[in-house]
Amino acid sequence: MSGPADDLGGWVNDLTGEAKAYAERTREQVLLEVSKRTAIALAGVVVWFVRITNAVLAFSLLLVAGGLWLGDLLGDRALGFLAMAGVCVLVGLIFALYWRSGGRERFMLGIINAIVHGK
Repeated sequence: MSGPADDLGGWVNDLTGEAKAYAERTREQVLLEVSKRTAIALAGVVVWFVRITNAVLAFSLLLVAGGLWLGDLLGDRALGFLAMAGVCVLVGLIFALYWRSGGRERFMLGIINAIVHGK
């Protein structure tokens, strides 16, 4: 009479072991998916940081070169740098208009899409 009870006990033990293995694999799969999305988002942030840093550096060097060139044309380097400061103000105003007219929402949507879709 110990046959069916042993079979049922063995079956329950096997089922419990398989359930634990399935739960462990599922946890590992979720962890890998989260790690993948985090890595993609972080890589995107690093790429944008490098791009923005390079753009700011290039823009700064162009401003210095423009200030020196205009200063030579105008006969006074201070006037050349003052003119380039005006260019900075103009670029800042254009950026502010873009930011207020929907640029902020497009920027945030791009970041959300990068995190959610991994693009």
